[in-house]
Amino acid sequence: NDSRFWKSFLNNVIIVLYQIGGQVGIAFIFLLLITSPRTIYREAHRTALFVPVVMSAVVVGFLWSIVYDQRSGLLNGFIRLFAGADFTKTWLGNPDTILFFVSVPIMWQFIGLYLAIFMASYASIPREIFEMTHIEGAGNIRTTLYITIPLMWDTVRIAVMLCIAGNMKIFDHIYVLTGGGPGNASSVLAMYAYEVAFRMYRIEYAAAIS
Repeated sequence: NDSRFWKSFLNNVIIVLYQIGGQVGIAFIFLLLITSPRTIYREAHRTALFVPVVMSAVVVGFLWSIVYDQRSGLLNGFIRLFAGADFTKTWLGNPDTILFFVSVPIMWQFIGLYLAIFMASYASIPREIFEMTHIEGAGNIRTTLYITIPLMWDTVRIAVMLCIAGNMKIFDHIYVLTGGGPGNASSVLAMYAYEVAFRMYRIEYAAAIS
């Protein structure tokens, strides 16, 4: 009967859906781009994408709070520069869009992790298979759909499971960015359990939530 619990649970589910598309989906797209024969400086791209993974979640949340800041944030700064001050917004103040905007920093941090997983799986595919598909005249799209994805499907499933597990227990980013606000619009289960345990001192109910 606790509406706050179900709201937090629904928020977790929505964030998980965002992250499956954002972390896993975008990481797979980057895999295709980096492994393309036309791509140069591959190691530099891989390194740049992996750097956020080793950063603290608190640091990432702080950096993105600067990006989203209404007065001096980078996002509103670009909007003022190219579109005018009338188009600036309070990015973390709208309950209808808050879950998307708190999901973006999480995506940004962990795309590199799933890219590394996909790169390892892609490297295990024999090169002869790709050479044969090109000899037979298969384009990049057909090769991706009928060769790359089927041979990497087990890795993709594992990546999705890791994504679900990681984002169902998300806490740090949202705590730093919004504290669960505005209101309870971005509250998640881990944050609700934390508040019940260490602010309300209802340890037994926090254990049930957990």
